[in-house]
Amino acid sequence: MSKQNAITNANAVGQEPKRLTPDRVDLLFKSAENWTDIRQQLVNINYYLGNQWIGWNSGERRVQAMSQPSGETRVTRNKIRPRIMALLAKHIKNKLKFDVIPGSKDQTDIDAAKAADKYMHVLWQELDLSRKTKEMFLYMLIQKRCWVKTWFDSEVGMDLTPNEGEPGYEEWVKGGSKSVNEGAIRARVCDPLTIFADPAATTEEEIRWIIERKARDVDEIYEEYGVQVSPDANIDYLNRYDIAKTSLDGGGAYSNRGLQNQAIVYELWYKPCKRYPAGAKITVCNGQELDYSENSGELPYQLFGYIPIPGSIQYDAIVTDMLAPQREINVLRSMVATHARRLGNSMWLNPIGSGVDEEDLTNEIAGIISYNPINNAKPERIYAPDIPSFYSQELLQNAIDLDDMSGAREVSQGRLPAGLDTLGGLELMVEQENEKLAVASQNYEQGMKKVMQRILRLLKDHYTEERQSRLLGEDNEIELISFSGSDLTGFEDINIVQGSSLPEMKAAQQERVMTMWGAGAIIKKDGTPDPAKLLRLMGMGDSTALFEQEALDSNNAKLENKAFEDLQDNVEFMRMLNMYNEQTQIIQQQLQQAGIPHEQWAPYMPPKPPDIPSLWDSDDDEVHIYVHNTFRKSGRYREMPPELRSLVDQHYEEHVSRLNAPLLEKQALAEAQQQQNGQRV
Repeated sequence: MSKQNAITNANAVGQEPKRLTPDRVDLLFKSAENWTDIRQQLVNINYYLGNQWIGWNSGERRVQAMSQPSGETRVTRNKIRPRIMALLAKHIKNKLKFDVIPGSKDQTDIDAAKAADKYMHVLWQELDLSRKTKEMFLYMLIQKRCWVKTWFDSEVGMDLTPNEGEPGYEEWVKGGSKSVNEGAIRARVCDPLTIFADPAATTEEEIRWIIERKARDVDEIYEEYGVQVSPDANIDYLNRYDIAKTSLDGGGAYSNRGLQNQAIVYELWYKPCKRYPAGAKITVCNGQELDYSENSGELPYQLFGYIPIPGSIQYDAIVTDMLAPQREINVLRSMVATHARRLGNSMWLNPIGSGVDEEDLTNEIAGIISYNPINNAKPERIYAPDIPSFYSQELLQNAIDLDDMSGAREVSQGRLPAGLDTLGGLELMVEQENEKLAVASQNYEQGMKKVMQRILRLLKDHYTEERQSRLLGEDNEIELISFSGSDLTGFEDINIVQGSSLPEMKAAQQERVMTMWGAGAIIKKDGTPDPAKLLRLMGMGDSTALFEQEALDSNNAKLENKAFEDLQDNVEFMRMLNMYNEQTQIIQQQLQQAGIPHEQWAPYMPPKPPDIPSLWDSDDDEVHIYVHNTFRKSGRYREMPPELRSLVDQHYEEHVSRLNAPLLEKQALAEAQQQQNGQRV
């Protein structure tokens, strides 16, 4: 049976055809298109940009500048943007903290999770998720919500196309001879005006389908899908706004973006269900099917929102509540400006028969009123009344309302509240102010957890070959990472440190650190002060020579740990090590039988095999002890052969002995001095 006959028969019996069609896409899109929500987003964007003397053209469905009556002065004082920027700065101040949780307690799964954790931090940098976080919060603050799309792009990366004679070449030819690339995971922040979700869903888990609408170049469409489509004649309605800039008098300058040679593409994604067990996806343009699949997998979109609305996947934005007081501020400031202009050029009273030519009276802003004079009166101006006193009170109240609605008060705007002169009071105010961000930050953390969980699944499915990358660590240390997604079990999870995305007050943190330093709480193991740790806690360590030296010692110690690990793969070295251990045991037994003290055994010991890391005079023993002991707690150390673990332990003890040597020598001198004093007595 042909595809058309199957659709016709299904429609004849009143059943919806299984295969998705362009008509089905159009029907679902119309059900999800909410112009009330779209209009609010467009108004919010324009107010944020400063286009605030605007109205809604319901016929053309667009925002446009309101007509300006003659003689009216329009003033725009944008109080929204600085408050939004203050909130945005708070939300992106701290990087999200996360780690990968292993699927079980098995050591192999733990090591795989550790490798995945490092590679997830690599992907955070490669996908530029810090910049995308800023983009996400900007959308949420202004346009209520945003979506993040994550997918595997198989057309990028290193070319893996097999050549003739190589393994897999014949299968590649049978498959269509398409180029084969390494592929890479991608992430993109989607404008909420381009995503249309299932309107019947009340929670994110209930979303059955999502449509993404975007404009694309027709040549690009042909290159990707091999289908020739015609450019859309009227595509201007996709513009976010058509008022490019508001002039000083409050008017708007219209400017439409040129969308030439563009066509609207609709992508409909269905989540896995009974009808589509592996998911479904159809791409449509101009009523033509460009691409179709019933193996698309899970929905690639993740929803992020700012102000939740109960019983709905819709969210609201901070800007929405700020529109009314912003309009009031503009109106009041415009009235004040109009009044100020009229003070110097108010209306004329011109007595009839006064003999004065009206053309000699200036009339730029005000007007002329002619009247019958009494006692031959002359022309004179009507002076404007004083501005009512409640204007300033109303402006102040509107500013307070904006602060209450946005949560960006004096501290957020860099101003110290009156009467607040203690660090404790400042910390309390900042903490209370940041509590208002907790809901939005929690929404972000939960959304990012789902995004990274999906990335983990993509890694397991597509990163089957080992991949290497570089990670810039906290100490500006470059670490090489090797990772293979096939090592994952599929049961790994992402742990987000709750509240890690909330802003912290750096001044208060530094004050606490200095208090700890003054109390003697920041010390080394030997009880002496630790200035390097102090600088790290203060956030200034990366610019000091002291910290640079510690970073070098830490890197050297890690290289030594890696050298010990690599020795187990050296067959010749392991043979020499076994011979060395056997000779050492024989000599130790002979020395013990001869009654020679243990402290005098060193000259009789055989030379160690080459390539064993040794101590350097320039090594900082304390740093090396810390790094080596951390390695001794790892699973990699425990999987090493016992003879190699013994070498690591010996190397560690040598650092400990050298570090403690001055203290032991000092104690020995003190004991000798006490003995001498006792003999004298």
